[in-house]
Amino acid sequence: MANGPWVRRPATGVTDVESRAWATIRALLAGPTAEERANGLAAVTSGFTGVRMLRLIDGVAHVYLDGTCHGGGATYTVADLIRANLLPFPEIVAVKVYDEHGETEQPTGPVDSIPLCLEP
Repeated sequence: MANGPWVRRPATGVTDVESRAWATIRALLAGPTAEERANGLAAVTSGFTGVRMLRLIDGVAHVYLDGTCHGGGATYTVADLIRANLLPFPEIVAVKVYDEHGETEQPTGPVDSIPLCLEP
């Protein structure tokens, strides 16, 4: 996980874990506000533009992204940000990120997984 400034954004009006996870990922992919950009924060989206679906099944968050994956060999991707933002939820034990084709490297089991396009 990268070191650096963290931004807190309250998720008002959401009470269940799946709704809070949705709100968290939507805020993450919305990117920094103008003030946050002025303070040096930048969005890491790896080509993805939004979340098509998020399901929480047996403690595993399944995050399906929209857009076109552009990992570009980066060692830090949107999948790292998604994991860093969802794993602090005590109800979530693993995060699986799916590309625009609905694919991830390890679709089964309670382990983290990313799409092949985000591998460095």
